Amino acid sequence: MDHISSVKNDMIKRYRRLCESKRERTRSGLFVLEGARLVSDCIENGFVPENIFIEEGLEDKYRFAADNARTVTISREVSGAIAQTVTSQGIYAICRLPEKKHIDSFEGGGLLILDDLQDPGNLGTIIRTADAFGISLALCGCCDEFSPKTVRSAMGSVFRVTMYSDPFEDTVKHLRSMGMRVYASVIDSSAVSILDADLSSAAVVIGNEGSGMPEEHIKMCDDGITIKMTGSINSLNAAMAAGIFIWELHKDQQGG
Repeated sequence: MDHISSVKNDMIKRYRRLCESKRERTRSGLFVLEGARLVSDCIENGFVPENIFIEEGLEDKYRFAADNARTVTISREVSGAIAQTVTSQGIYAICRLPEKKHIDSFEGGGLLILDDLQDPGNLGTIIRTADAFGISLALCGCCDEFSPKTVRSAMGSVFRVTMYSDPFEDTVKHLRSMGMRVYASVIDSSAVSILDADLSSAAVVIGNEGSGMPEEHIKMCDDGITIKMTGSINSLNAAMAAGIFIWELHKDQQGG
């Protein structure tokens, strides 16, 4: 097994560029993983890492990874330099991005549309929640689903959730061609209550964390839908609201 002891090593430089730059991830078709759970999930879900880096002294602990890619050991100094977490587990990987899916391949089922969501932590949480209930996601102008923070927040669910990447207008047009209703989530007392909506053949849109959905996107939808609240606030964090809609989509897809 080869060993890397310098942060100036070309493989380590590439890892750091992939951590820091969406442009580099897109250009190279690669992304990075950190931690035993993520590397294990990657392998178990049929993704083959191109490189795996294991901190010296942990080779036996991470023997599961050694036969699945070009594996090298790295010094503690190098491990500390590339770690993105406060307490690193000492295992890292470079993996090829899955082929992008487009909405015209969507054939039905529960679907949540994310419109210009920009917080990686929120996106990762939503991906993980979608995984729990078998809901697909359409990402329209969102932050990078394969950034290190999003991947960590999703805790391996990026390998299991079907995600489509297309402009908002194209997404709505395809769903309409399938006879599906598209609901815009809004803060509006006149909108349809989530408790009254039939989501068995529908998709729900969650908008940007700060500004919500643009007015022109709301107008493209069939109707507004809202989570009516009785407390002292009138809005929820995007990931929390998405979790409620995911549950309702799942429930209605299952017939109640």
